[in-house]
Amino acid sequence: MNITRNYIQAGRQNRPMTFPTSSLYGKTMQPRYITIHNAYSRANARSLHDYVKSPAAASRPASWHFSVDEKDIYQALPTNEVGWHAGDNLGPGNTTTIGIEICDYAMLSTPKNEPLFMQAVDHAAQLCAYLIKNEPTLQPYPQCLKQHFDWSGKNCPSWVRGQTQGWQNFVNKVGGYLNQSWPTLPVPQIQRTIGVEVNGQRTNEVAYLINNATYVRAAYVIDLAGGTVTGHGDHIKVRVKRDA
Repeated sequence: MNITRNYIQAGRQNRPMTFPTSSLYGKTMQPRYITIHNAYSRANARSLHDYVKSPAAASRPASWHFSVDEKDIYQALPTNEVGWHAGDNLGPGNTTTIGIEICDYAMLSTPKNEPLFMQAVDHAAQLCAYLIKNEPTLQPYPQCLKQHFDWSGKNCPSWVRGQTQGWQNFVNKVGGYLNQSWPTLPVPQIQRTIGVEVNGQRTNEVAYLINNATYVRAAYVIDLAGGTVTGHGDHIKVRVKRDA
């Protein structure tokens, strides 16, 4: 599952668990459900993701975890943080669910391109199966799958709901992917270890030859140059020494 993770800036109103005046500040969410939306927007996944990270989305506030089209998946919130997407304020839709926006620009085009939209729906079903397999606090399938409609009564995901047996077909798609085995990525093999010398002096640091390329810890090299590397969360922080 190829997911581009690029989170909303911490401290913004639409990332409430990092927003200092929010009642949710400093808390974490244990997701119980996945809530499916149709974006009702002419944006693809990248553009929709750019919007949810913008000041305009923060001011509403509006946020969700994943934007999905037929090709791409962008993640704007960690799955253990609340987003504002379900329309029920501090109810269970917002506070216990992972929000997925399925891009529907294909249905808003002239003429409609329903096959392209269904590719986005299929992609979202794959994402749901991935989350169900990797988020241990979710309710079992299919109870973990919810529509925006279930929380606020809004006709959403409208395009899915508008199809004959549309929601049940989506749930069945997710079940189909759950029954498939996910391919495992090959683990890079270390061909050999290589000693590291600095100014002619042997060090305790070790480099590795992998696929005929040499790898050494970036933090070690930056430290040699007088800089520092810190942080293990959303970002690492690199400080470099500059000449006066």
